[in-house]
Order: sequence, then structure tokens, then C-alpha cells
Amino acid sequence: MNPARFTTIDRLPPRADAVVVSCSGPASFRLQELGLLPGTHIRLLRRAPLRDPLQIQVGHSLLALRLREARSVQVEPVASGESNP
Repeated sequence: MNPARFTTIDRLPPRADAVVVSCSGPASFRLQELGLLPGTHIRLLRRAPLRDPLQIQVGHSLLALRLREARSVQVEPVASGESNP
């Protein structure tokens, strides 16, 4: 993994694939319970008209994240052909 490529979920474009690198902040334990563990493949599906909340896919589950929660999850974007949901 290249640290220069890391970003957060809220900065991904719609339909982008990424791999979770880390979670931080007050909601990190809850986000990890929901499946946002390091190494997990995710996809940002869509965002609400005012950017909050965001809908992501984790495995076969769909999650809605508040913008502040999405900012606390660091990810590495991957090309769509490289993802492994």
C-alpha cells in the first residue's frame, strides 16, 4: 500500500472501489463492528443530494454513513478490476 494514495470515504467518487486501511475517531469501534476492518473491500454507491449520508457496500451489506463517520475511515482507492467484494 502506498500511503500517498490514502484518502477517506467521503472523498471517493460515486461507484468507486477501495480497501479500508484504518478507522479512527469516536465511532471507530462501531464502524469496525459493522465490517469496516482493515483489508476489507468497499464501494461507495451514492451520496445524498447534500452529501450526507453516503451509501456504501461492504460485502453483501449496504450501510449509510454520516459524513463525519465517512471522514474517519481511511481507505486506499483501487481500480474497479482489482476489487474483491
